[in-house]
This record gives sequence, C-alpha cells and structure tokens, in this order.
Amino acid sequence: MGIDEANVRLVVHADVPASLENYLQEAGRARRDGLAADCVLLFSEEDLNCQFSLLSRNHLSMSEVGILKRGIYFTAWYRHKIKR
Repeated sequence: MGIDEANVRLVVHADVPASLENYLQEAGRARRDGLAADCVLLFSEEDLNCQFSLLSRNHLSMSEVGILKRGIYFTAWYRHKIKR
C-alpha cells in the first residue's frame, strides 16, 4: 500500500487479499494513532471460492480454508448487523 500515515481512518480492500498476513498488515495501517477507524473487505462468493481454491493448493488444509471462510462470512454478517 505504501502509506505511512498515522491518521488513516478507512482501509478498503477491493478484493480478497492473497493471505491473512497481507490482510492484517494492510488493515493495520488504520488506527495507528489509536483513534477509531474502519477496515472494509469487499468480496463476492466467487472471489472467496477463487482465492481459497488457490490457498488450498499451498500451505492450508481444506479444514483451515473452511475455518477462514466461515470467519469472513461471520465477520461480514456481524458488521452488517451492528451497523443497523
């Protein structure tokens, strides 16, 4: 991302990052100054299936891929629920 600012209030991922580590690093660019910030992940089911298919060929077991996928769905559902 190349952003080295403390006052980032919003990070938007336009697609699913290649790894959880990438996501955490990019999301961590928000809120460096301790104030509230949001991180939004835009995705479709097709995006997830494609990315997790690629991941399953690497280091993660299918069980781990399923856990990550359920976690993303739950997070999206929960954020949608609390925004109302």
